[in-house]
Formats: sequence, C-alpha cells, structure tokens
Amino acid sequence: MDNDPEYIEDLKYKDPVEFKACHIIDTDLDDPVPSITEKYIKRCFVTNNILYDGDTVDYLYREVPGHEDDSGWRFTTGSESDEYMDDSDNSSYVSLGAVLRQDDSIITLLDCEAGCAFVKDDNGKFVELE
Repeated sequence: MDNDPEYIEDLKYKDPVEFKACHIIDTDLDDPVPSITEKYIKRCFVTNNILYDGDTVDYLYREVPGHEDDSGWRFTTGSESDEYMDDSDNSSYVSLGAVLRQDDSIITLLDCEAGCAFVKDDNGKFVELE
C-alpha cells in the first residue's frame, strides 16, 4: 500500500497487497490496447427472439446513428413478421456486447460503415446486400 486506506482499518501504509490482473478494473495509465468493453458499449436494436430466445442473427444492417450512444446497428433473424416488428415490446435497445453474448458470428462485420446490410446465405455465411 502506498497510503492508509480510509475505510479498511486493518490495512496500513506499506502493507503488502497481493492481487491478479483479473482484479484490476481500470488504471490511470494509457493502455495501447483498446478496451473491449468500450469497443462494444454502444447500443443497438435487436429483436427479442435473438436476445432472449437464442435465435441467431441472420439479417443485420447499420444506419446512421440516432444519438451518441447508438451504434446504428439493427439485428433480426430475418424471419420476423411485420406484426412482430411493429410491436415495440419485441425489440430491445442494448449494448453490442449483449448481442455478441448471444451470437458472436457478427463480430467481423461490426466495423462496417453506416449504410451496409448483410444477410446469412444458405451456407450460414453473411453476404453483403447492395
């Protein structure tokens, strides 16, 4: 320790403290490797059948973001009915990381600029739409 903690009374200045890298949340040092959390913190719209029911992303597109925390990404299975899509209770506005936890097959596409769209073909590969 390089100070006396205010709230932990049994820990004093110069006491040894052991910890691992997994215990570090942040540092004051500039990190040359960007934070993975920061990279995928921006939000997106995703249908709940992907987010909660375990369906895969089969159609995705990127719009110009509506606000600063918006990535512009929109994710669907591609098979949702118009009625399903018209009901706002069937979609969620979450971080990209939340979608990646459910289906990370999209990760290589997330650097594409606004205006792009992709659909999964019969072989399970994403194909860019024009």
